[in-house]
Amino acid sequence: MGMAKGDHPLVSVIVPVYNTEKYLQRCIFSLLNQEYPNIEILLIDDGSTDSSGKICDQFQSNPKVTVIHQNNQGVSATRNKALGLAKGEYLAFVDSDDYVHPDFITGPLEKIMEDGSDIVLFDYYNCKNKVVTESAPINLNNHGIDINKAGNGIKNLLLTDCLPSFLWNKFYKRELWNGIFFPNDHNYEDVYAMTHILQKANKISYLAENLYYYNRDNDGSISNSLASLNSYNRYCHFDALKGRKTLIEETVPNTALKELYFGRLFREGVATIITDMGKTQLSQQELNSVIQFVQENRIAYAKYTGLKTQIIAWSIINFKLLSKFYAKLKYNKKIAKLRKRRV
Repeated sequence: MGMAKGDHPLVSVIVPVYNTEKYLQRCIFSLLNQEYPNIEILLIDDGSTDSSGKICDQFQSNPKVTVIHQNNQGVSATRNKALGLAKGEYLAFVDSDDYVHPDFITGPLEKIMEDGSDIVLFDYYNCKNKVVTESAPINLNNHGIDINKAGNGIKNLLLTDCLPSFLWNKFYKRELWNGIFFPNDHNYEDVYAMTHILQKANKISYLAENLYYYNRDNDGSISNSLASLNSYNRYCHFDALKGRKTLIEETVPNTALKELYFGRLFREGVATIITDMGKTQLSQQELNSVIQFVQENRIAYAKYTGLKTQIIAWSIINFKLLSKFYAKLKYNKKIAKLRKRRV
């Protein structure tokens, strides 16, 4: 269904920018080359130390582009700044090292207007080593979701982390974001924010089109591997997922989905503890809160995980010194492997 002539509500596209000079022009040109005419592109340069800021300024004369420079404050503050500036009736997010299909706006906008939904979820391409592959399309039948009630089904899949909380493969009504901001003091800020967005959304539609090009060239880098050994990253992911617990218990009717969520949450709690035992990065209060969760929920939730997680959780509670020994061995083994890759 096409939009009537003149029926082009303003769409705001938020692009946080930080040290992506290699990819930034590609990103901006892909937005300027949209089939849809009425967009504002908010480029928020978060104190880049490479030429990203200058690249943004090259597009400042374009009436569709707004460029803001700020001292480095992090991606949460950058997105929050853009949310305060966004004037559109609809909203999309793009990371500055990624790029988008020419129908990135038109397709979701037509779908959201046709269905009367609050969010449209769409597929994307994975880009790695100059190879572009399609993401696996969403198959609601795999999760026992009634296709005739797909709006609620997709919402429940997102809530239970069966579908990721990426900001960029979704198209939103702007009003959903009123009063919602990204936390400045946590990683996994998208998971925190998405919990509140999903709580407000009444209907979510799915558009089976690949409209976003997700750059994964750096996924295998040493820096990202080190990030996976950061217990604070683990803690934030665990804490963000835990923040959905009551909402899921009260609103998700599908027992199988709830069990998948309980298993994911428990595994992330156990992984957070073991990672921090390998190298301490959490405050004692943060660590104790996760240990308390594992203690209180081991009987109820561990059964939804694998045997290895169950054994580690039992060991954390009953044999703390043994758990620390295991954690340090595991951490040092991973560090040694990363050092070997550097050579």
